[in-house]
Formats: sequence, structure tokens, C-alpha cells
Amino acid sequence: MSMLESSTANIRIDQPSLTDHNARMEMINQNIKAAREQPLYKKVKKARDNSDFIIPKEELRFENIEKAILDALSLKLCAESHFSTGSATLGRVYAASGCRLTSGNDKRQLDWALITVNSNRMGPNKFPPVGSYKDEYMGATFSGEAVDDPTGAEPAQGERLYKFDRKTNFTIGCYSGLKTLELSCRKTGNVIVTNECSVTSLPGSDIFSKRGDSGSFTVDGVTNFVGLLCAGNEDTGVTYYTPANILFEDIMRMT
Repeated sequence: MSMLESSTANIRIDQPSLTDHNARMEMINQNIKAAREQPLYKKVKKARDNSDFIIPKEELRFENIEKAILDALSLKLCAESHFSTGSATLGRVYAASGCRLTSGNDKRQLDWALITVNSNRMGPNKFPPVGSYKDEYMGATFSGEAVDDPTGAEPAQGERLYKFDRKTNFTIGCYSGLKTLELSCRKTGNVIVTNECSVTSLPGSDIFSKRGDSGSFTVDGVTNFVGLLCAGNEDTGVTYYTPANILFEDIMRMT
């Protein structure tokens, strides 16, 4: 999609997305239903309705369940209000690459979008945005550091790289150089061969990425932006990303 095409399309971006929001609401509803179906909850509720004697220990457990239900309902109300008032709108697409490859022999994947962010959604560009995460082996701790511009240098072989996103949260991997990636289309079965930088998962640690992580920022140990996650193989534990310099060159060319 070109800058002109994206302006015509006027695509609105919500954060969280409506799909994620609906999934969260369904999860809350299921949790509330499961809590109310617990035998102890039903037993104590019936006793209360009939003004019967209740064992103090069971009543305390009932009250804890009731509090959890009320907290869940409050969270649900807040989230629904976030969408109904329009507060979930992050902004609108200003320009986008579309899903395509770079020209020339060194094929790289491109799939980026620029968003004009609503002023009420502006915030510090932090990694990770909430909480504290630590790479025990390297001793690096991440707790709200600002994401900085890329250095322009290729990471060293085996250098630690980090990712934080909606699907797999905070993960750690090692840079593994330039690899040939064969992309198979799920619909047509066609195979496209590209060259991408890769990250391997650490032995004994969580996989670096899973399906749904595409588009995640990858950073180095001092939170310099390294690239945009574009693909992965859960069987081998290898993740691929488009380097920052490739992205920025294409953005500058299109805008």
C-alpha cells in the first residue's frame, strides 16, 4: 500500500485490537462462569439465600470467590468502556509497504506501516512498557528503557537479542547471522526464497517467537532497535527479522 492508497483507505488502528478485546472478554466471562459453578460457591450461596448455617471457613472461601468475580466484572466494564468511548483508537495508517520483497538480488521481506497516533494515546517509547525482566546469564535487566535508534552495525554472531510483545511476552535469543528463508504460502503452496537475519532460541529457554509475534520489535542488550520480526519456525526455534536499516531505507523511499 502506498502513502496515497493508505490515505484513501483511512485504516483505523485500535490498541488493543477488537479481536484481542473480544477474546479477553470471552475469557473473563468463562472465568466468572467457572467460579460460579464451583460446588462450594453454589452451596454457600444457597445457604445464604435460605439463611441457613454456614461453616465460617467455607464462607471465607466464598467471599474470596465473590471478590474475584467482582474484580473481573470491574475489569470487564473498564475494558468495554475503553472501546465504547473510542479510547481504544490508537490512530490511523499514514503509509505502509504492503507485504512484499525488496528489489534486487538480496531479497528481504517488507511489511511495515506508519501510524499517525492520536494525541491522547501518546506515551513514552519504552521496552518493555511494564514490569522488570532480567537476562540471568548476561545480568542485563530491562525495566522501561527507551528504545533507541539502530546503530547501523550488524550484531555479532551469538550476541544476545531481546523481544517483547503481546504473544510470548519477553524472550531472549542469540543472533545467528544471515539465513536463507523459504516461505510457503498456506493458501497456494507457493514457495518464496528470501534472505533474512535470524535469531535462535537459547537452550533450555522459552522459544524466541511463536505464531502471532510478527511485527515485534527486536532490540539488543542496550535496547537499540535491531529489526522487525517477520517469520519463524517453532519446530527449529529459529526466528527471522528484517534489519532496521532495510526498513528505514524503504520508508524513506516511500514517504
